[in-house]
Amino acid sequence: MNQVRATSWNQLMEYLYEDAWMPTIQRFRPPFAFRGLPDESYTLNTSLMRMSENCDQIEGHLLRNFKKYALHNVVD
Repeated sequence: MNQVRATSWNQLMEYLYEDAWMPTIQRFRPPFAFRGLPDESYTLNTSLMRMSENCDQIEGHLLRNFKKYALHNVVD
């Protein structure tokens, strides 16, 4: 993997957005995503996957409960 270290915020923005202009949609779309992990050797598992091996069974319950209770706390 080719690694580059930015020494300033502006330089980081230049690296991230280099060749990222997409004329067809008139937007910048850099090909990067922030992993949120400090070590590149960590696997790309979600927090839910790290919590439980049966995350596919838990996810449905979490989404159902979110839909059920989330609207009670919405402020207009």
